[in-house]
Amino acid sequence: MDLKKNSPFIYFLVSDKYLQGHYLASAYENMINWQNELIKLVVENNKKGGILYKYISQLENSINIQDAKDNEIININENIFNLFDDLIFANLIKNIFILDDKNINLNINNLNYNFDFDFIEEQLGKVILSGVKKFKNNINFMIYLYQNSQDENSSLFLDLSLRYPNKDLDNEEQKFLLENMNYKNLSLNELRDIYSSLCLIIHEVNKNNYETDCSIYNIIKEFPKYILLNKNLVKLFNDAHEKNIKFFQVDKLFSIYELFEELCWKDMQKFLLIDYKFLLEEEKVKKIIKYFDENKENEGIIDLKTFISALRKFISRYLLYNDDIKNDSKLILYISRNDLWPANVDEEKLPEILYNCLEDDDIIIGKCYNLWLQLNDNAYGCGEKNEIKAEEKKEDQKNYIDNNLES
Repeated sequence: MDLKKNSPFIYFLVSDKYLQGHYLASAYENMINWQNELIKLVVENNKKGGILYKYISQLENSINIQDAKDNEIININENIFNLFDDLIFANLIKNIFILDDKNINLNINNLNYNFDFDFIEEQLGKVILSGVKKFKNNINFMIYLYQNSQDENSSLFLDLSLRYPNKDLDNEEQKFLLENMNYKNLSLNELRDIYSSLCLIIHEVNKNNYETDCSIYNIIKEFPKYILLNKNLVKLFNDAHEKNIKFFQVDKLFSIYELFEELCWKDMQKFLLIDYKFLLEEEKVKKIIKYFDENKENEGIIDLKTFISALRKFISRYLLYNDDIKNDSKLILYISRNDLWPANVDEEKLPEILYNCLEDDDIIIGKCYNLWLQLNDNAYGCGEKNEIKAEEKKEDQKNYIDNNLES
């Protein structure tokens, strides 16, 4: 079976856009069955001694199919068939003599063909079975990095925010999270893994109807075995449970997710398509800044930093790797999504605020990222000319992580 990256069959397996990987899972299931059935046949026929007996202990070692190396997978390809033909011809003995009443007679009409089957079996065993192991009967559930809310999962975060109105972590939870994960010093790969695990948890939570006070620990302990979560994240929830602390209930899940979403933001920007990186005129950015400056004392008006945060969340959740949202669509049609805004935002005033900021027809999805860049630079600043604003940004990020976890 050709499973190279450029194989048409591989494209077929991974392109089942609406079946959530069912084709790929079915292929894995069949490959597990094929390999294990052949191994079972070899073991049963050699367990009491035989040409292939020396392979039994090796064959009975089990691994996950997704962790298997090339030499651990049975691969009967064209080369094996050619080898088999060569062995047949090389070990063929034509017996032209027959024994008749203790006399040896020449028989050229009915030739007997004898084969050294033991030698053929031994040679094929070396080529086919060396290094091969049995597959475990489970498949790891996977998602692609930062593609957690694409296609059929486009409402993943919106559904969670509507079902479980977001609650900020309290001070004790923040302290416990910081002390037990030290997340400010995690490697990029570890951050990515934790982020992906949180997305898997959200996906599973959305499929069930948990009470708002249900702990995340109780939720993940019921997960199927094929869902593998980051070990440090699981340990965090386990430690809280073992200490009998009522931390991290399901209505706090979104706050935890948003923390790691922001920590991954610098990495996420690398995966944004160029179609969403059009430039926005500086004058239009200044107009938005002016609106927030003039209305910052008005009751119910969000501040500029909250608006910037909403832009970041929209990009990270709905634009990465994604070309389903047309870059010439108006930004105002998408930015009002409930999951992008803090729970304390005045939902009645939000449409008016967004209209005043984004009424210009030229503020489209394709310019959203550049809008974020310019607004973020204005709010926090960078370089020698903006040292004060840069320090303010660092302080804000520290407060975000250590104190309020607001986004």
